[in-house]
Amino acid sequence: MPWIRLSVGVPGAGAEAAGEALEALGALAVTWLDGGDAAILEPAHGAAPDLAAWPEARAVGLFPLEADLGAVRRRFAGHPLRVDFLAEADWSRSWRRHVEPRRFGNLAVAPSHAAEGLTGTVLRIDPGGAFGTGGHPTTRLCLAWLAALPVAGRSVLDFGCGSGILAIAARLLGARSATAVDRDPEALAVASRNAARNGVSLDLAGSEAFEPDGPFDLVVANIVAGTLADEAPRLRASVAPGGRLALCGLLPGQVAEVAAAYPDMCFDAARAMEGWALLPGRRPARPDPV
Repeated sequence: MPWIRLSVGVPGAGAEAAGEALEALGALAVTWLDGGDAAILEPAHGAAPDLAAWPEARAVGLFPLEADLGAVRRRFAGHPLRVDFLAEADWSRSWRRHVEPRRFGNLAVAPSHAAEGLTGTVLRIDPGGAFGTGGHPTTRLCLAWLAALPVAGRSVLDFGCGSGILAIAARLLGARSATAVDRDPEALAVASRNAARNGVSLDLAGSEAFEPDGPFDLVVANIVAGTLADEAPRLRASVAPGGRLALCGLLPGQVAEVAAAYPDMCFDAARAMEGWALLPGRRPARPDPV
């Protein structure tokens, strides 16, 4: 199966944001080239790439054949774009160079080829046809939030599940159930396959028809600010008394506006990572009867 490789020319200072935009548009992996295509950036392990040091750069995204390239072209209108195709073997070699295991407390998230020998709870996930392999800052914020909570025995809702990584993480951390909701049927199919590879089961539902049949102990929604505000009635109704909520996919400047759509929630300070924010909160428990 061939893959689409799309690169966009941007100033070096905008290269990281361009890479994040490509991932949000469906790129399964993102790398960077200098403006002359002379060298792939390979920072030392754990170091942040100094993209801004280049006057010009190219953000390169690898997409499945069914990707909406029109959306990419609209997002990067006015920027030079280049599109070509990679064979399966080329794609495999490319993404393996750039996907590293990550740890969130006792939870390790790793591609299948790098999972052997990891200790603790290991979530195996490879790039596929849906957002969420543990590399994007919003996914990492959500995984860190989950890993820091007492998940065992809880019910969990992952709204906007993409690859299912958050719902799968919850099940591996001992959640008694995890419901994964997404508007994209292909994302639900990917989530189902990823769950099976990790030996867990998920309750899957399309977002248009989803209505919670009971509140959840933990609710996480990693989408975008506008959708978080639009979906506030359903998400608020999904949080049990005393339950916890994480809203992610926000820019720091959008936190107050989104929080205002959840007046019955008590929010803690937003957590930030690489220009993105997660807003953690909880629903107050019902007062004891007099």
